[in-house]
Amino acid sequence: MNISREIGKELRRLWFVYMVRASNGSYYAGISTDVVRRVLEHNEGWRGAKCLRGKRPVELAWWSSGMTKSAALRLEARLKWLTHVEKEIMAVEWEARQLDEVNALLNALDRERAPQTLEEIGDYPDPLEDRYDLSES
Repeated sequence: MNISREIGKELRRLWFVYMVRASNGSYYAGISTDVVRRVLEHNEGWRGAKCLRGKRPVELAWWSSGMTKSAALRLEARLKWLTHVEKEIMAVEWEARQLDEVNALLNALDRERAPQTLEEIGDYPDPLEDRYDLSES
C-alpha cells in the first residue's frame, strides 16, 4: 500500500468553503476541493462563476478548514445569507488571524537567528548608515 497515495485520496475527499472579494467589493462564496485552483479559475474566466464576470480580479477573502461535502454545502448556504457587512467582518477577522500566525512564525524564526549578545549585535551593519551621514562633524 502506497501511503502517500492514500493520504492524497483523503485530502481530495476534503471540501473547503471559501469566499472571494471581487474588484467591486462584493463577495462570492463557494466550495471546492482545491481553493487555490478555484480562485485562479475565477480570475481566468473559464469555469469561473458567471456572477463574477466583469468583476475581476477576485482575491481570496476567507476560507474554512476541510470538511465533508455535505457540511461544506451547508456552510456555503449559510454564508450566502450573510449581509455584506457580516462578510466583511469575517474577511477582516480571518485576515488578522492569518497575519497573527505569520507574525508568530516570523518571530519564532527571528529568535532562532537573532543575535544573542551585544557583541553579535555590533557586527550587524546599520541600515541607516548608507542613507544618512551619521558621522559627527
